[in-house]
Amino acid sequence: MNSDERTRLETLQRKTHAHLENEYIPFWLKRAPDPVHGGYLTNFDEHGRAMNNPQKLIVSQMRLLWWFARLNRHDPAVEIYRQRAEAGLDFVLRHFWDERNGGWFWTTERDGTLLISDKITYGQSFAIYALAEYTLSTGDPRGLDYANRTCDVLQAHVWDAVNGGYFDRFTVDWVLSFEKPFPGSIKTLNTHMHLLEAWTTLVQASPLEAHRQQLQALIDLIVNRMIDANGTGLQAFDRRWHLLPEYYRPSRQTRILQIMLEIIAGPNKLPYRLSYGHNIELAWLLRLALQTAGSEIARYEPSIRALTDHTLTHGVDWEIGGIFFDGLVNGGVTGMKKEFWQHAEALTGFLDGYEYFGDERCLQAAENVWRFVEQHMIVRGIGEWHSIVSRAGGRINPETGHIWKVAYHVGRALLECDERLTRLLSR
Repeated sequence: MNSDERTRLETLQRKTHAHLENEYIPFWLKRAPDPVHGGYLTNFDEHGRAMNNPQKLIVSQMRLLWWFARLNRHDPAVEIYRQRAEAGLDFVLRHFWDERNGGWFWTTERDGTLLISDKITYGQSFAIYALAEYTLSTGDPRGLDYANRTCDVLQAHVWDAVNGGYFDRFTVDWVLSFEKPFPGSIKTLNTHMHLLEAWTTLVQASPLEAHRQQLQALIDLIVNRMIDANGTGLQAFDRRWHLLPEYYRPSRQTRILQIMLEIIAGPNKLPYRLSYGHNIELAWLLRLALQTAGSEIARYEPSIRALTDHTLTHGVDWEIGGIFFDGLVNGGVTGMKKEFWQHAEALTGFLDGYEYFGDERCLQAAENVWRFVEQHMIVRGIGEWHSIVSRAGGRINPETGHIWKVAYHVGRALLECDERLTRLLSR
């Protein structure tokens, strides 16, 4: 590392750390607790003011439980972090856990009254993630107990024993459901990525060898089934692993472009859509999972490298800054708007790539993304980020919080970047 790179890393750490400690943590520490019913509130306008919070989703409740547990591990001297996590755990155990059938319900009213009893694997994954982190952080065995129960339920009902992989949606008593979103017969990269991060944390918290073996099996399944030769994550499959290019319902304009490119490229090279945010997120999640499982990273390095390179080449807006929303596997941006979570994951992923590969382009990309976030996404004086902005940074959805946007992506990115920058600067 030369002196110029060191100075750039120091600058990036100073800015991201200040944002984490002085703006981001205070935003959610103050606003997340529901003082009336328990659990967490999620919906806030561009000024950080509470909006209507009519429902509670297992995903957002578990993400905020994870956030406060992770903050407790970040700084255990701050007692309120543990208190916030304990309050969240009490609420989800009381209102979301299905004592009869096992697993976690999908949605409740704000007061905990059940609304949607379906079992969606995406939500179960965040339960494992948050509960394992809770025990890892606090030592309270309840977290690991319910994480283990959830893991057992997934292996019993959700795992496809014939073709491999996890189905997405079930009724309350674990009958495959075909309702949207998350139709049960679909296997998605999104769900498997979140199961990957869940099992990674579970292995850190659990002494069971079975969990490490499940993590390794999931790594191999994702690498062998869900990443193509170009190094791009493929979004959705049917039960027999046939690719489903139409799963995300591309716009008419995008579909016309797809057909034209298919005619040019040939019938077996359809330019499927991909998420640049998922690509770079998967790169760093895979490396962490491999480290946690005790696997030889070198064997999987080509996949991690390809995911990173594809995002560097096609996903970064080198002209204006930031990360594009989505594009085609063989190149070509289809969505130029810029959403908060892709930028959060890109910060972690590019710094991870710089740390592991020593690729200076990754540092440039991380700086590029952070500049865009600073200039266009962070709501100064409030501390959170806008949900979605245009390519040039104009506000499209200025909300600072909603049921799908809580502290998980951005908060985790700021903590992960702080750790990586500290390691890099200690060399």
